[in-house]
Amino acid sequence: MKYYKTDTDWLGEAPLITSDMISEELEADVVIAGAGHAGLQAALAAAEEGASVIVIESMNEEHYKVYGEDIGVWNSKWLIDKGYGPYRTGDIVNEYFIRTGGRVNPELIRQYVQGSGEAFDHMVGLVERESGRSFDEVFKYGSGDDGELIVHVQKDVEQYPIELGGFRTWAGAVQFVGEITHEPIRGCAAHSKLNNFMLYAVNESKRLGACWRYSTLAVELVQNENGDVTGVIAQDKKDRHYIKINAKKAVLVSTGDFASDKKMCTALLTEAAEWAERFGDDSVKGPGRNGSGHKMCCWAGGTIEPSPRPVMNLGGGPQAPWGMGPMLMLNSDGKRFSNEAAQAVIMGAVARQPRGLIAGITDADYMRSVVIAGIEHGAPNYGRPVYYEELEDDIREAVKEENRQKALTEGITCRGTFVIERNPSKVYVADTLDELLKALGYDDAAAKTALEQIAHYNELCHKGEDIDFGKDQIAMIPIEKAPFIGVKGENKGQKNIGLVTLAGLETDDKMNVIRPDGTKIKGLYVAGNTLGGRFGIGYATPTAGTSIGMAMTHGRIVGKTMAAL
Repeated sequence: MKYYKTDTDWLGEAPLITSDMISEELEADVVIAGAGHAGLQAALAAAEEGASVIVIESMNEEHYKVYGEDIGVWNSKWLIDKGYGPYRTGDIVNEYFIRTGGRVNPELIRQYVQGSGEAFDHMVGLVERESGRSFDEVFKYGSGDDGELIVHVQKDVEQYPIELGGFRTWAGAVQFVGEITHEPIRGCAAHSKLNNFMLYAVNESKRLGACWRYSTLAVELVQNENGDVTGVIAQDKKDRHYIKINAKKAVLVSTGDFASDKKMCTALLTEAAEWAERFGDDSVKGPGRNGSGHKMCCWAGGTIEPSPRPVMNLGGGPQAPWGMGPMLMLNSDGKRFSNEAAQAVIMGAVARQPRGLIAGITDADYMRSVVIAGIEHGAPNYGRPVYYEELEDDIREAVKEENRQKALTEGITCRGTFVIERNPSKVYVADTLDELLKALGYDDAAAKTALEQIAHYNELCHKGEDIDFGKDQIAMIPIEKAPFIGVKGENKGQKNIGLVTLAGLETDDKMNVIRPDGTKIKGLYVAGNTLGGRFGIGYATPTAGTSIGMAMTHGRIVGKTMAAL
């Protein structure tokens, strides 16, 4: 079990730190290693319950921040007051179960879905109490409608869920997106104000007595003769001295993921590693954390959840300014290959196509498809209607006669709407489908096949039934009206792990780490991306912001649990 059926020793040996190397010793009821979204909420909750708390954070105080933009929240009073909910929580829990192929701990999902509203509203109350202003006023970044705190929604939809492709999505993502920008910006959460929001939790935990040790790295867990975790050995990153921090009640490891550790990714993300090998490279890693918390917990006797292990890789297919949607998709041979509306699982279908081009095809009625899409993470987001007005402006520019040659040979850049930062994408425009297919890169044989496939698809649209792949009738929109619009991408398998890994430690329902035989390691808890049992085969998002919403909620729950021990 040590190396999880691989030949790679990703775990290594625990560091040997003797008592004479330790120059400082501290004690608290609860010790928290890692102060991301989960750790800081745990620190706040434990301090609110009267526990003494020490937080170990590797970032220095000056540069400390949490990352992201969206919080996936269910049945928050703040959301309900805006018309989003209340929703039937059992339906949402079941949707996560379906999307993950049942490879999750259902109780952890239930705790998130039923607890996230209280966790978010608790923060709203904290902001209002500390600022003396309404929450909406505090997080209003500009004048008028500019910079309003928004919710990820679909156009003109009042009743949720949206049902499409066999999956359901609900409006539940609160987005701290910052000022409106009218220019394309590459990047993730470029203007996010989420850190401003979370700093209220940091400051309140300190006011309640929590001790924050910045520039301090958790190195090893301390255990007694029974294997119980009784503390943490940490290292000050400035002068390199070691600190022993004793935990009278429990230790929480919430140190994030392991995306930046190539050896861990290659060994543990077996599906991504196999795709990478098939595609002739070994670039199985991402921009996240280094997996130090996973290793500490495994050295203490814990075990990583079984394969296949999830990553935050969103959707599949061509990059489009409207994000993921139900438009017709063709592979490099010009063939249709799946139900394009089933965006929750389409990445697997894309990966199994011939190598090379994956194209999305639509026409002058492209907005008919955009406005019926679900609202998973990466899907069309009508939270700021002005962005869709500008998308249509960009498309109008692309179809102008003076831009038509460029639209055929280079593509025209459009500002994105699915990520609020306006990530740019190119569209190709032509008066005929023949011209469009050549502009997208199809050779004569593949273009001939593509034309036949489009004609067949149009027939199915007019009949109102997709007998090939079962796409919803509402999404069967024929491609007949010039100008014709295309977007393109490339099949790269499923080797890209995205922003972070999502695989973590096996635990019981209280996030208490368990050994391979199922026994509990007393005193050791995990949350955030160090916690397993949450995402199964991939990033399941019946609303955007699920990762942060789950970390925040589980952190609050486990903080209370540890304080009550």
